[in-house]
Amino acid sequence: MTDNDKLFIGNAISHLNNKHIEVIFSKQNNVYQEHEKIKCTGYFDCKNKSLVVATGLPQKNWLPVFLHEYSHFIQWLNKDKLFYKLIENKNLQNYFWYWLQGQEIRPKSKVIESARAIQTMEYECEKIVFNLLQKNKLSILYQDYVKYANIDVLFYNVVLKYRRWYDIPPHTIQSILDIIPIEPIDDITKVIPLFNELVLKNCFK
Repeated sequence: MTDNDKLFIGNAISHLNNKHIEVIFSKQNNVYQEHEKIKCTGYFDCKNKSLVVATGLPQKNWLPVFLHEYSHFIQWLNKDKLFYKLIENKNLQNYFWYWLQGQEIRPKSKVIESARAIQTMEYECEKIVFNLLQKNKLSILYQDYVKYANIDVLFYNVVLKYRRWYDIPPHTIQSILDIIPIEPIDDITKVIPLFNELVLKNCFK
């Protein structure tokens, strides 16, 4: 971890604590957000005022997660319209997750609308990360993070098709990273050749 990394993390934690957000660094490889019951590498919970990051993997894996979840905190703090719409409209937020957990949601268009809203909100979050990376000289390379972000957003398209969540995060798989553009995507429904096939091969057990 570089001095700039330490400085940024320390300042971010102080910012979070000043807004009464508890920061938890789990030593596990994955964590579970209570209401979603879906395995992930980190989350920001504005209701319970906590930011949680799994740090069992190397720093190169968890520091981007911290940046991402901190950016969700900034969305919340800045009263981002779509972020708050998802908080206030529980159906819009939950239809996708309930469907993923096996509940039947009719019509299917509700699931798609929910997924697209979450997907769009997530990519707006990534844009905040892009700005943070450009302002702070962190050990994360901008182009590397853009690839992570593109993968995580495009993964929702795989979920909509196969109704499965990952066991191994797609952004940790080198063969997937190799095919992803190094520039921010301009279409969250974009089809990347071989992306689905590589996710199915490497990310599900």
